[in-house]
Amino acid sequence: MTEQQDTDGVRSDRQKILFVNCCITVHEESRTEKLARAFLDAYLKKHPQAETEERDLTRLGLRPLDPDTVRRRNALSDMYAGRSAETEADFPQGAEEFLEAEKFAQADLIVIAAPYWEMSFPALLRIYIEHVSALNVTFGYGEDGQQRGLCRADHLVYLTTAGGPVAGNDYGGDYLRGMCGVWGIGEFSAVAAECLDIGGADVQARLSEAVRRAQELAERI
Repeated sequence: MTEQQDTDGVRSDRQKILFVNCCITVHEESRTEKLARAFLDAYLKKHPQAETEERDLTRLGLRPLDPDTVRRRNALSDMYAGRSAETEADFPQGAEEFLEAEKFAQADLIVIAAPYWEMSFPALLRIYIEHVSALNVTFGYGEDGQQRGLCRADHLVYLTTAGGPVAGNDYGGDYLRGMCGVWGIGEFSAVAAECLDIGGADVQARLSEAVRRAQELAERI
């Protein structure tokens, strides 16, 4: 658990959990979100002092990066690279282009939930990843030219539900696992509830089994 600085200047050991909610659904209740809430509830039961910040991607209004946004980000990236303890107070915190990246970099545990679409995840999550993958905020390069992750989190958990079988074709999960290497996040775990829309499937039983595995994962972290 990482020690934090509270707004009143008092040191705190409260863990920051970032919940990236991309639970887009056509169902009355999101099955993906049910899986995610089960994990979070189990984790918070074990770590009651932890704090959760939720980013609901359906409400953030994020747009794909365009050339003007990339130019502004590049200029801010140079400022980030030149920061020091002496200049930190003068740096414009909360810059719009880096808002999501800063939250992502400062989290101690990252939980991402999204449905399994077309062997991956919804495009909205890919757009979010564009926003959080910011040079000198969530990743950077050392003087030797080697890439290095700058994120505080040591674990990213990915929760997903699928109407059919995933059968080793979870390219969204594979992509997130690869991006953990970019961000400097050492551990990646995933739980999937599969075959929920196949005729004759016991949906509640399949979902309950995935919930059990998510809760067990929360106990192990």
